[in-house]
Amino acid sequence: ATYRSLISHQRVDAATAADTHVQLAATLCALADDDRALNLDERIARLEEACAAYQQAAALYAEQHTAANLTKYADTQQLLGECRDRANDLTRHKMLETVKARRAA
Repeated sequence: ATYRSLISHQRVDAATAADTHVQLAATLCALADDDRALNLDERIARLEEACAAYQQAAALYAEQHTAANLTKYADTQQLLGECRDRANDLTRHKMLETVKARRAA
């Protein structure tokens, strides 16, 4: 009974940690949306941090073999993909701005 209790407790801790990573990533994504407070490099950095948090959450969810956590894993993978797309879009935008600035100079 003690072993089962320990395993159950570890699952809860891992799931809670994963949930916390998802919340952190969502906050970082929201910060990256604020183009008035952050410059382009800072926005890209926040998205990269968010991607890392989503990736960590997905890894923690994947370790848990429950239907609920596997669903959260799939959802987190979707959010990770969207976050990477946003980071890539901003990076492309930055590169275009750099090219335009060089041509104008």
